[in-house]
Amino acid sequence: MSLTDYGVLARSPVRRPATDRSGMPICPECGKPVDGTRGTHVLNVPESADSEFPDLPAQIRVFGFVCDLHVTRVVLPLATDAAASNLPDGWVGIRLRFADELARYAPVLQRELPAAADGDGGGSS
Repeated sequence: MSLTDYGVLARSPVRRPATDRSGMPICPECGKPVDGTRGTHVLNVPESADSEFPDLPAQIRVFGFVCDLHVTRVVLPLATDAAASNLPDGWVGIRLRFADELARYAPVLQRELPAAADGDGGGSS
């Protein structure tokens, strides 16, 4: 049994991907190559550092990599900017607090965010 069996979500560790000497993405905690995991991943209990989106849902989808060699899956978002300009339409860069306590942009599916991206200051419709 785990906490998820009782409806408790453990916060996903969020780390910046590292690279090996050849430029391949690796897990910064264990060094495992993670290039084969590139895609959309669920991030549990994200910690927002973005004033436009101070309250995020309990789970959001981010684009990047993951490492499953740890007790809790380590999520490694792809580096991006506020517009998520390196990804197709439908993604936006949100500042998240990473495990090293730094705030960085992470690509998040825009449709999963509270309505604030249009400048209305958030809230429900």
